[in-house]
Amino acid sequence: MNENKPSLPEPWLRGTLTEMPAVARGVLHALQLALEDTNKWCSDLSDAQIHARPVGLPSVAFQLRHIGGSLDRLLTYAEGRALSEEQLQALKAEARADGSVKEIVAELETAISRNHARPCSSFRGL
Repeated sequence: MNENKPSLPEPWLRGTLTEMPAVARGVLHALQLALEDTNKWCSDLSDAQIHARPVGLPSVAFQLRHIGGSLDRLLTYAEGRALSEEQLQALKAEARADGSVKEIVAELETAISRNHARPCSSFRGL
């Protein structure tokens, strides 16, 4: 599949985000790696494959949506706030079986981008 695609060193080894506090930098590097791995391993899936539920397990589409939604919810909790009605509705919608591979990966990219600046404020007390 994608095993032979050239890969960069992991984000934390690239010397990026050095202006960020260490904890936030670690979180952001982990998110960057997750997105790179998603693109590497999911970009060649068909729309049917990303929505498949082998032996009743959650689909890859669900897992990718859940990563983005969990990020938003965890950072909301870290900021000491309760979930909004919009976040609760998004949680319920994570299991929906629609969207192309490209759209679902874009949803994850959007979630990561939207929450990119939050670790600095969310982890300020650490």
